[in-house]
Amino acid sequence: MNVEQPAVFACLDSKFVMGMHIVPSAGVVVLFDYSDFWGIGADGILWHTETDADGINIGRNQNGINLISGSLDIPGKGSTAFSVDALSGEIKL
Repeated sequence: MNVEQPAVFACLDSKFVMGMHIVPSAGVVVLFDYSDFWGIGADGILWHTETDADGINIGRNQNGINLISGSLDIPGKGSTAFSVDALSGEIKL
């Protein structure tokens, strides 16, 4: 979001934001709650990715390739490793 224009804003459809990761090489801040991710750039919300997860545990931020890694707690499958591309929001299990 452009901090120079505080009248320009966007609302996230989330109960609460659990965490964030800054990916400077992508110019993106990734916010997440218990099941979804949002990529926020200078011009607002770039992407929104929904998951079937019951919880998200972020392990590390690999800035060089714009990936955030961790595990999703998927009902019936347990903890599943994933990565999310900070540029596109694409999740790879």
